[in-house]
Amino acid sequence: MAETTIYQRHSLDDLADPWLLRSLQSWRRMADARGRVSSGGEIDPILGDRKLVLPASTLLIVEGKSPMDFIVGWQGAQSQAGLGKNLLGCRWGDYSDAAYAEAAAAAFITATDSAEITYHEVFARVGGRLFHYDRILYPIMWRGSVDMLLAVARWRSPALH
Repeated sequence: MAETTIYQRHSLDDLADPWLLRSLQSWRRMADARGRVSSGGEIDPILGDRKLVLPASTLLIVEGKSPMDFIVGWQGAQSQAGLGKNLLGCRWGDYSDAAYAEAAAAAFITATDSAEITYHEVFARVGGRLFHYDRILYPIMWRGSVDMLLAVARWRSPALH
């Protein structure tokens, strides 16, 4: 496999993993008619929803236009294991694996610009390890724009779940 990260965008209709389907159903219960969730400044109800948030989830706080400036506001334990460290409070662009950070940033900008849920299958080499996972990006709105992104992932390989 090449050193680059490969994202394959899929339709939500292609989603088959039961854990991610449960997450999507939970999101849709909270969402408005356009499929968007507004935090109203409160994130605890979202992060506390165990049907929505999986252990390989990460919450990004949107700071500025560049995803490299987004701040990691919360990480699940499996997200920390996959990324190789706890990134809490760090800028996404400060992550040590620049190729992976840049590839992920492209997906983040699509989700924030469109304010729509996106689903990707990801093949990546992070910290020298090969990873294959499915990820849904949920844009969280506040004050009329996307202020946070919740990345919910389900590992395929290596199996961290």
